[in-house]
Amino acid sequence: MLRVAYWLNLRQSRRRPLRAVLAIIAVAAGASLGVSVVVMTSSVSASLRTFGHQLAGPAPLRVVGATSSGGIAESALPVVEHTPGVQTAVPLVQVVTYAGTATDPHAESIVGLGVDCRIQSLVGRFGCTPAGLGALSKTGGVAISERLARRLGSSARIQTDTGAIPVSAGFGLPSLDAFNHGAVAVFALREAQRLFARADRLDVIYVIPTKGTNIGDLRKRLQAALGEWNGVLTATQAPPAVGIYTATILPLFALLSLFALAVGGMLIFNIMSLAMEERRRELALLAALGGSVRVVRAGAALEGSVLGLLGGLLGVGGGVLLAHPLTASLSTFTTVVIGVTIPVHLTAGAVVALVGLGTVVGGGAALLSTRRVGRIDVVAELTLREATLETQHQRNVRSAARFSTLCLTGIALSSVA
Repeated sequence: MLRVAYWLNLRQSRRRPLRAVLAIIAVAAGASLGVSVVVMTSSVSASLRTFGHQLAGPAPLRVVGATSSGGIAESALPVVEHTPGVQTAVPLVQVVTYAGTATDPHAESIVGLGVDCRIQSLVGRFGCTPAGLGALSKTGGVAISERLARRLGSSARIQTDTGAIPVSAGFGLPSLDAFNHGAVAVFALREAQRLFARADRLDVIYVIPTKGTNIGDLRKRLQAALGEWNGVLTATQAPPAVGIYTATILPLFALLSLFALAVGGMLIFNIMSLAMEERRRELALLAALGGSVRVVRAGAALEGSVLGLLGGLLGVGGGVLLAHPLTASLSTFTTVVIGVTIPVHLTAGAVVALVGLGTVVGGGAALLSTRRVGRIDVVAELTLREATLETQHQRNVRSAARFSTLCLTGIALSSVA
């Protein structure tokens, strides 16, 4: 059977390389969009999950307010602390601000954190004392990562609502280099509230439950105690603003990728249909020698699958290249909103799935193109009379009517859409 498939299908594709290349490029275009969407989705998920784990540590839940800027009143903190099942509540001021030089004050968006000694419940004990936090405020009130200090230089300043703070007045902490690629500055909680106009407000409260507490039940109790104007999210759940943005953009790109992949399948279908017409004499000869329709269809499916597979493999490379500018554009938004940079993150599972999808689309489209193979008149085809029978006026009229109806229906649906 493989010899028949090679003689009737694969060898013919080698003899018509332009058609094969067009089919491969069409599938690759659809696969490229699909890969880029999957890469964007996995990049956002991985980056937010990493950021959430780095900041939340062992805390599985966080409380947010109705607004992203100081949305929680400090009066909500004792409510969280006294909710059954809560071991520790860790208040934070979490802002997005700029760090830069005098000539370029907006050089980089960074995350600003206001903390007190309860932060040790999340990151581990490091000898924090109220006196030490007071000393931090007196020496400039800021600790930054050494990576950020190296990127910006000694003349860097951090923008706040009360003015710019020179980085040289603070000190660098190597332990901050791994957090958010070093784009972070840490203040004492009260100092952060003063600098970023929070007064008696907080941005987030991380919740560490007591041992053995059911997280789902605790989340419901917290939500009931805090009221509907506050939200209780998981520690790694995307902020609402980012979630709305990605929920709008990513499905749109996914639909575009499916549309492009469908166009690639249609092109393979057309190419294979034309190839079947050109091979009618070979197909008739195969039928005369005892070959079944199943053999012909299997060979066509194999040819289409090979084209789809090659298109899928080519589309992976194109998708990765396309994902870089798309992810960079998305990262611009997330950096401004939550201070998180989105690097490109590619998973092997996504690559295998999309290459497999291209193979299935190619094989399925080729299989559809063989629907008329079983109706070939072997005797007429071998005596070169079938070509005349195919040009009957009545058949042409029916075909034209079907395609005209399909075209008008598509125009009408497009108008409605």
